[in-house]
Amino acid sequence: MSEFSERPIEERISGHASFLHRNTPWWKRLQITLVDCLVFMFGCVLWLGGRPLRRLLIRGLSAGAYRLMRKKQYIAEINLDLAYNNSLSQAEKTRIIRAMYTHFARGVLDLVFDWVYWPPKKIARFVTAEGRERLAAMQNADEGSSLVCCHLGNPDLTLKLVRAVDFDLHVMYKGFKSPWFDRYIARKRLRVGSGLIEVPTSRHRIVNGKRQKIGQGSIRDEVRTLFDQGHCVGFLADQHANRGGLRMDVLGVPDTPTQTGAWSYLITNNVPFLLVVGVYTDNDEIRWHCSEILRPQDQGDEEATLRHTIGRANAWFEELIRQYPEQYFWGHRRFDRHHYEKPRA
Repeated sequence: MSEFSERPIEERISGHASFLHRNTPWWKRLQITLVDCLVFMFGCVLWLGGRPLRRLLIRGLSAGAYRLMRKKQYIAEINLDLAYNNSLSQAEKTRIIRAMYTHFARGVLDLVFDWVYWPPKKIARFVTAEGRERLAAMQNADEGSSLVCCHLGNPDLTLKLVRAVDFDLHVMYKGFKSPWFDRYIARKRLRVGSGLIEVPTSRHRIVNGKRQKIGQGSIRDEVRTLFDQGHCVGFLADQHANRGGLRMDVLGVPDTPTQTGAWSYLITNNVPFLLVVGVYTDNDEIRWHCSEILRPQDQGDEEATLRHTIGRANAWFEELIRQYPEQYFWGHRRFDRHHYEKPRA
């Protein structure tokens, strides 16, 4: 285990982490503790039930989600039509969407109960020798770096993969409104051994029982400090930009609003980066994919360099998304909002 992962929680958190500043009253803390106990007991049942119980739960959860989350199906169909230029039959779209729900159920189960199904010694073997070499080369270099993932496969298991081979990094994350879930997921990522950077949009405190946002608008200085100290910063790349950002070609769909904040930190500091994805195989193992070590290439001005860098990453991720379409979350509104306002035929 690396020295970084053994540091106290407070030393592995950059800036403000909302789950540490909730000032939760005693009766809510008691509720959270009770939920923790129930989750642990259910995890013990899952451990005893093994893979057969896991498969049964995934089947039940995915069937329930498919029936209840109708709006996500509508969005997924639009996304598939856009990404595949209306070339998929209705039967093929239905197959992909049903499989997406199965993957979603599996991902949620593995997120909450990874300690049951994916202990570190088991998961480390899925990182390829080539992947280990590239991670080691980035970590041993005397400079900051970035690890970039997307909503393909299981991003949290991908984090666990790189931590299983003692690769140190801080991950950007958005906090949850649920006090229990926010605390549970944040502490889970810390237990894996990573550091955390909460994005400004979810930073808050609880004051007199009410949620109060923190007024910080950027984490640029925090990220620069981490890079200057030789740390790696991980983030998800395929995020829709509600405002700002760039409009780019994504999965063949032009004029797609794309967040650039994390990318701009990477480019401004000229750090190397690695694109990584962990997907499930047919026999329920994890397949590791990683790019070669990349570096921003100056294109004359900041926007052109951003477009070039993000475009390279998009092309790499797109190839894998089309290889594993069932494991991409088509249910989020990734493209321009006007696509989802049109009535369906």
